Amino acid sequence: MDYLSRDSLYLGHHSNLSTQNYESICVETDENNVPICNSDNSIKTSDLGKKYIDVYDFSSLPEIEKALLLREDRYKDVYMSKYTHSAERCISRFLEAFLSSRSTVAGSDFYDFLMYLKNTNVQDIDLDKYIEFDEIMLYSELLKIANNHENTNVRLLATMIIPNMDSFLNLLYSHLNVHSNKKEFSETDKEFLKTVKDLITSNSELACNLKDKDFLNKNTLMFPEDIEFPYDEELLTQRNIKIKSYKKSEPIYVKDNTGKIFELSEHPNRSYNWANKESYIHLRFTHIPYLRYKGLSEEEVQHLIDISKSNDNAKLGPDVNMSPLKVHHSMEDVFLEL
Repeated sequence: MDYLSRDSLYLGHHSNLSTQNYESICVETDENNVPICNSDNSIKTSDLGKKYIDVYDFSSLPEIEKALLLREDRYKDVYMSKYTHSAERCISRFLEAFLSSRSTVAGSDFYDFLMYLKNTNVQDIDLDKYIEFDEIMLYSELLKIANNHENTNVRLLATMIIPNMDSFLNLLYSHLNVHSNKKEFSETDKEFLKTVKDLITSNSELACNLKDKDFLNKNTLMFPEDIEFPYDEELLTQRNIKIKSYKKSEPIYVKDNTGKIFELSEHPNRSYNWANKESYIHLRFTHIPYLRYKGLSEEEVQHLIDISKSNDNAKLGPDVNMSPLKVHHSMEDVFLEL
């Protein structure tokens, strides 16, 4: 829940959960070290047992159920959201387009590295070579591709898998340890930082797209299940996801109002059938530059834009500034002063 609360905040979903107290209680277990139940499904306690379980008081039950429901909703909003799936799928779409249209002016080192990984058995990969291709090299290559590749759609797909400018600078600030006064940058780092500084002050197409927090959303088309996709379904990404609200394999134990201990799905005062409570997410989407790369005409792409639900004003991207700097500092200024 800690990571989920943080990531939810980053995407603009604020969550408030109260802290609940618990106690560790010794219980009887079977040969598999699973707590044994009485005939009424309460947990057998024993001072001679070897296993302790964390048990919440009866008054905590409403808050525990609230937290589980909130976790389910936040998984839908964060890890299983259309923004997340669009961003992840865009990576493979970019790689497909990039590897099938090798450039003579951009991304040659990245192409060679990918081919090396593809054509080398895992046990034969040179770890030094693998580690050498770090985040700076990766983003250096992606920026070159996004800025210089001959194919417009490959450039746009590359841009879509680079974090937006705010997030990108935050990432680089931490990775390069910019805040350290003793930091000495390598020549590769200096060259990369010059590129980043140029982007901060530039009005180029790439710079403007990176500064547009909604760029990925604008280039993602979402289709409800009731809308037929009129072209090759290989162009469409489909996801069917089941989310379990609660897992008995990760049990929560709560007392009832008489002091008996129950696993949540067996609790007599539970509000839901937690053993079977689940929800489903169905996603159908594609990316506009990928459609154009695969040969769809502008008329066909526009038709898909018209029938999609992409422009329903639903926010997909980051909402909260997670910058490590104090509010009165600008991340752009920090990089420009390097």
